[in-house]
Amino acid sequence: MQVNSAIEPTVSATVSASAGTGKTWSLVSRIIRLLIAGASPGSILAITFTRKAAAEMQARLNERLLELASCTPTELENHLQLIGATVNSESVNQARGLYETILYTNHPPRITTFHAMCQELLKRFPFDAHVPPGFELTEQTADLENEARDLLFTQATLDNEGEIAQALETLFYYCGGLENTKLALNNFLNHRSDWWAFTLGQKKPVEYAIDKLKAQLGVDFTDDPVHAFFTQDILSKLGEFTELLSKHPIKKNQEAVDIISTLLIEIDSKQYADAFSNLQRVFFTTTGSPRSRKASGAQQSKMGETGELRFL
Repeated sequence: MQVNSAIEPTVSATVSASAGTGKTWSLVSRIIRLLIAGASPGSILAITFTRKAAAEMQARLNERLLELASCTPTELENHLQLIGATVNSESVNQARGLYETILYTNHPPRITTFHAMCQELLKRFPFDAHVPPGFELTEQTADLENEARDLLFTQATLDNEGEIAQALETLFYYCGGLENTKLALNNFLNHRSDWWAFTLGQKKPVEYAIDKLKAQLGVDFTDDPVHAFFTQDILSKLGEFTELLSKHPIKKNQEAVDIISTLLIEIDSKQYADAFSNLQRVFFTTTGSPRSRKASGAQQSKMGETGELRFL
């Protein structure tokens, strides 16, 4: 649907577009069209996801209405044409007075969030919703989260071999300790609604998520990437690399030759993880940066110009 069609107040519209393409402009324009058409300001409700977005939309509406009140007659007519409104003396006068109308009305257009709207409904009908009348939402959840986490750890320690204890042990191992595990649990807690929406209706949500992830990444979790790394092409290049190093047998080059020679033995005995770890020492520093290899006269004299170029 085109933007101008979506702005038309008599049309029910859905606009799907990427960020920065003018969705907020379209929604504010629709509100302005409703006001120009004579809708009561208090009858207009706009709902968004975050307070920041709601505040931005409110600010945009105020800016646009102020512009209509203060621009020249020609600019005002151009603005009305831009949003698809009828341009006549009545619509011009209506648009010109909107800012003052909104400024002094007791019931301006309501721009809020889904959470705030639902909270207001619950407060109006607490008994129907089975909540205490006059309840207040707490913004500080740290105490509740800490209490829940302590209960989780307590339950796990009651049965060291139980399912919960084993799951926490797995988290400790892969997250690297208690603090990182707490961070991982908090991150999951903050995004639990995403998880619920993603796995809705699935009897085995974890297995479902893993299958989706495998399909998106194009990997099989049963494969050993270290084993798969040592292809015949890699082994051939390592042999060529070792041969060039041997032509210039300084200490660091000879150490690399010894490591690669041991590596080939490890591969034959299927010790792929050890081989890969040792190979990293040849090509990377202890901090994980690639080792710097530069051209030199002595190196070129040993390897030859073509050999050094290939080596580098």
